This record gives sequence, structure tokens and C-alpha cells, in this order.
Amino acid sequence: MLRTTFSWKVAGCAFCLGVAGLASTAQAQATYADKAVKQLEGVWITTDGSRTIEFTVKNNQALFSDLVRPGLTMTGAYRQGDRGAAYVLEYPERLACSYNVAFPSQERGNEMIMTLVRASPKADAHKCIVGALKRSR
Repeated sequence: MLRTTFSWKVAGCAFCLGVAGLASTAQAQATYADKAVKQLEGVWITTDGSRTIEFTVKNNQALFSDLVRPGLTMTGAYRQGDRGAAYVLEYPERLACSYNVAFPSQERGNEMIMTLVRASPKADAHKCIVGALKRSR
């Protein structure tokens, strides 16, 4: 009987450690996601000057404002990506642009290259930003 009681205590302790491990893993993933989202913060301009996009984090929400063309600004949320993309920009009217992003410049991340992985719906892919951007501020 003592042996059975001991087994249950060991199993219970192993369960507690497993739950604690899951909590720390989730916290580490959240921290990584926060860093990934904050890496984009600032104002970025396409190299041809045709688009300006500003990434901000306010009240723990990652938001962007994209000057698509003079007189048309689209705003939405962005987040760390999934299914093969590093970031997802969620525009109004269910447009989502999924990107892989590279920071080739070693000088404080003042340049990024946005490679479009997918757009949903595909017909609106022309609204997604593609190519190199420079940090404005």
C-alpha cells in the first residue's frame, strides 16, 4: 500500500512539473513574439517612395497605418506569422498579407525586405507591400 501511495505522489509531482514546463514554454514563446512584433516599430518608406507604413504597439496591440496612395490610408493589426510566414498584416475587408522579412543592414535595422508569402484573397495581392523599405524614424 505504501508503494502505491508513493507512486501517486511521484506521478502527481511529475504532472506539476510538466504543467510548470508548459507555462514557461508559453511565456518564452510570447516573449519571442513580442520581440518580433516590436522589431517592426517605426515608420518605413518603400525605396521608390510610393508607400509609407507605420508600425506601432499601443495598449499591447500591434497596429499599422499604411499610406497606400495619396488620400488612401489603410489601418489594421499585425502579428507574428504562422504557416511559413514571419509576419501577417491584417487589413480591413479581410485582406491579409503574409510576409517573410529580412533585415540585411547591420546598422540598427534601418532597412528591411518584405517578401510576400501569400495574400488572402489573392485578388488583392497588389495592395500588399513587396520589396525593400527604409526606416524613416
